[in-house]
Amino acid sequence: MFFDRVIEFVILNIFLLLSSISILISFIYISILSNSIKKKRYDKNHYFLRNFVMDFIRNDDELETMQRVLTSKYKIHIAIDIMIQYSRANSANLSHKFEKAGFHHILIEKMKKRTTLRLIKGLAQMQSVQAYDVLKSAIASDDFEIKYMSFYALSKLDLNEHQLNEMVHSLIKSEIMRDRIIEVLFNLDLPFEKYMDLLQMQETDIGKIVFMRVIQKNQELLQEQHSDRLLDFLDGSKEVRISAIGTLSSSKNEKYIDIFKIIFEEEKEWEVRSAIAKGLRNFKCESSMDALKRMVYDDAWWVKFNAFESLIYMGIDGVGILIDLSLDRENQKISDLAYYFLNANKEVYNTIKNV
Repeated sequence: MFFDRVIEFVILNIFLLLSSISILISFIYISILSNSIKKKRYDKNHYFLRNFVMDFIRNDDELETMQRVLTSKYKIHIAIDIMIQYSRANSANLSHKFEKAGFHHILIEKMKKRTTLRLIKGLAQMQSVQAYDVLKSAIASDDFEIKYMSFYALSKLDLNEHQLNEMVHSLIKSEIMRDRIIEVLFNLDLPFEKYMDLLQMQETDIGKIVFMRVIQKNQELLQEQHSDRLLDFLDGSKEVRISAIGTLSSSKNEKYIDIFKIIFEEEKEWEVRSAIAKGLRNFKCESSMDALKRMVYDDAWWVKFNAFESLIYMGIDGVGILIDLSLDRENQKISDLAYYFLNANKEVYNTIKNV
């Protein structure tokens, strides 16, 4: 009797398992079939609408013709997809086209109901300033990607002064990665003077650091009247001092070498001294090389390393100094390190080959 019940139980479980597998297979099949039908429908409409949308992209007068074939919300969304795809593929600003067709309102209204990455990316391509409010709301999201993409989309808009300052303030306070913050600031593509003004407005270390990183890449930094405005940041925190040294050295103005020498002699933080040793490679002159020759004897290993590496960037004169240091028998560690850089660095080989 007991054995019969066990058999019945096993058979029942096998039946339930097979039923579950059948239901799962049916669900997968129906999903695949449904997706295939949806894709065929989408591709068919995409093919039909593409020429009308492209005509409108080329000529505003074709708007009415395009609108006559957009007979449903489904077709309107496909038209939006076509314009976004074209804008992305050709790095084209079609903001006035999106607004003329009223497409930006459709994505904005959808964003008010539910925030998604797809919608944010679409608004980033549309570049409509009317999306400012919904994107501003989205930067409060706990989702990192939504927060970052919302800032990125905002950086693509033609913001007024108040909106710009508000966005920058929120960006600096956000918890997204520093490199992503810098990317967004670069994307703003502001005049150099505006970046400088925003730097001066920063009250936090992170704000000062990221703006100096952005400014480093700008050619206008080579002008003395601009770079001199950064001297005050040499009195900041350790991280701010390091950023200021890197930015000032990017100006390639040799008058800062003497300032760096004074700071180096008085500086207790090895990270700051290391930043100076690294920054001096931007000044290919005798004064810079003399300073680096002394810096290789610093107690901190990374200071030595950066000083040696900077000498390599000084060309044949720097290589000559490395050779002299490799023969320093009174300091075997310095000699060994110099010998290592002479033999292991590709830049040394290229320098000698080009002499």
